[in-house]
Amino acid sequence: MFIFVCIAALAVAVSGDSGYCGNKNEYVKMAGSCDSFYECIESNEFERTCPDGLYFNPEAQWPQYPCGYPGDVECSDGVPQPARSSEECPHEYGFFESPLATSTDCGKYRRCVAGVAFEEECAPGLAFNPAKGICDWPSEVASCNAEAFIGYSCPPGSVDQYGYDITENFGLPGKCYSFIACHRGNARLVSCDLGFKFDTSVNRCVNSDLVRTDFQCEERHA
Repeated sequence: MFIFVCIAALAVAVSGDSGYCGNKNEYVKMAGSCDSFYECIESNEFERTCPDGLYFNPEAQWPQYPCGYPGDVECSDGVPQPARSSEECPHEYGFFESPLATSTDCGKYRRCVAGVAFEEECAPGLAFNPAKGICDWPSEVASCNAEAFIGYSCPPGSVDQYGYDITENFGLPGKCYSFIACHRGNARLVSCDLGFKFDTSVNRCVNSDLVRTDFQCEERHA
């Protein structure tokens, strides 16, 4: 999930007292819209609209910022405002597929701010999912060749005696913290928590003081 602070002015239009305010200070969703809402300030009603590409978050508590990215805020009732696209961005704000991404280099994406595009990349081991607008496991991204992207081929998935999926861990040469977790035959690049290292004798993360290696670990925890 992405967490960014969006500094953008909301479109403002003063509304009369239409009875939308149940409390003196609150936000109220506007029917039929994904991104428009009423803001109640001392029981005075104001019509607001989130910046293009963001949705109104009905869970927002006044006075916190009430707009969020579609990957974080679902809109199941209504439609968004018409897109204000630019040459680089389909919406003024949001996360979108990057023209630099390929099926074997799936982590790249484009973040749009006020219609200006910034090329960014997911954390190691994650691929950008354009259908959700978030960084995701490579196996969940249709356009990604997960095996080539991760650089690892897992054995077929297996289940235990109760029918639950078994996740198998495998160490990586020269790595003390990163390892491969094979889930349903799909490779996931993951890392041990801070203070832990991957122990190939037990194929899991343990207290780093208990792990002895005969090679130099990568310098940073990754």
